[in-house]
Amino acid sequence: MFFVLGFLFDLLTLDRVDDSFTLWQQFLYIIFLLWALNFDWLHKDRSEKFANKAVDLYWKYRLLLQHFVFGSLLSAYAIFYFASAHSWQIFFFMGIIVFLLFANEFSFFQKLGLVFRSVLLSLCTLCFLFYAVPVLLGELNHLCFYVSLLFSFTVFYVLYRRSKDSLTQKDLFTKMYLWPVVFVHVFVLLLYVAKLIPPVPLSVHHAGIYHKVEKKNALYTLSYLRPWWKFWQKKSEPFVASKGDRLYYFASVFSPNGFKQVLKIQWYHKENNKWRKWDEVPIQSVGGRKRGFRGYVYKQNYTAGEWKLELRSSSGHLLERRYFKVSNASTLEPTKFRQISL
Repeated sequence: MFFVLGFLFDLLTLDRVDDSFTLWQQFLYIIFLLWALNFDWLHKDRSEKFANKAVDLYWKYRLLLQHFVFGSLLSAYAIFYFASAHSWQIFFFMGIIVFLLFANEFSFFQKLGLVFRSVLLSLCTLCFLFYAVPVLLGELNHLCFYVSLLFSFTVFYVLYRRSKDSLTQKDLFTKMYLWPVVFVHVFVLLLYVAKLIPPVPLSVHHAGIYHKVEKKNALYTLSYLRPWWKFWQKKSEPFVASKGDRLYYFASVFSPNGFKQVLKIQWYHKENNKWRKWDEVPIQSVGGRKRGFRGYVYKQNYTAGEWKLELRSSSGHLLERRYFKVSNASTLEPTKFRQISL
């Protein structure tokens, strides 16, 4: 019950991914966990009480406190990364985060001790750096990822070397602390190469295919057609085209304050059961707006058939992939569009 309520509390109270309070809170949580794991190992065989009452009280409840902090970090990552993930990333990277979020609550995994907590801390540190570094630099690119990966491993290795020098069970410490850290960093690198890590801090708040997009004052009015039975849908998907119709793609993309980058919208058409790239349209986005930067592009020359659209960052990170069909209207009667404003 407390686990579910805690997750719902995070879901309702967590602000933007670039919120200063959130970033500092998570940074301090990770600093605490880095200290706590090394402190635990240095004193793991201690049976008598500590001279300091506060330290003795911490030692008594340290595991509960550490797993509480892990749970807080993982629930935040589950929310932030889910917002940035597209289909395959949800099943892979998001599946790992959600699994560890639940595993952190069970005594079976908690009893694995330093090995399990080293895995958790490595992943939490990387997840934090993957959006903290782009927020600081004002850009998302491959350099941000490799800087985050290298910085994280350097911190863990320096702490490993400092702790190892004062221990007698050096081989056991290497096995239970260093190798899990190495495994996580290599595994995450492979996931990144396979493009299975969501492109935080960017996220698509709304996107779709429309018959018309008009800007009126501060709002965009989107006109669409849909089958009568798809009452939940507010997009022209599939797209039923009459003569002279333009095919619009509208998207609202969140990025942190200070972000200025070019988004690439790539159109693909299926020909002979293969996707052929039709064209690519760049659009300049500016970060900072809570509900995302709004922009659109349109096509005037298109054919009926199956289409695919991909929205990517300037560095090639996939933000959204959309499949839809285009067909020609069977009647020339005037069409009454539905509308929404964003």
